[in-house]
Amino acid sequence: MAIRRERADRKPLRTAMIELESHLGEIFTVKEWADHMGYSRYYFSRKVKKKFGKSPKDLLTEMKLQKVKQQIQEDPEAIGYHIATEVGFPNERSLYKFLAIKIGLTLSSLQDLLL
Repeated sequence: MAIRRERADRKPLRTAMIELESHLGEIFTVKEWADHMGYSRYYFSRKVKKKFGKSPKDLLTEMKLQKVKQQIQEDPEAIGYHIATEVGFPNERSLYKFLAIKIGLTLSSLQDLLL
């Protein structure tokens, strides 16, 4: 269980997206993102939604999907496991499930669309 940071140790909310992008492989949930930033999940969620106009969950999903697309375009021969680990999924199955639920596509269908 992570310990909340003192106010002086908290990272400014304006850096939330930068922190997410640079630690995407380590941050899989809103709670992990909030902990990384030094806030409670509830407080972080309210403040992020107010600042960015979207929930942290939506932003996290968008960032992961963007990273998957980027990985496909940068390395068209990349296999699912490589893409999954680069984006921060524990395995291929998690990546496949994420794509099916979030965009209704398989990895190969997404690759066909992007390439």
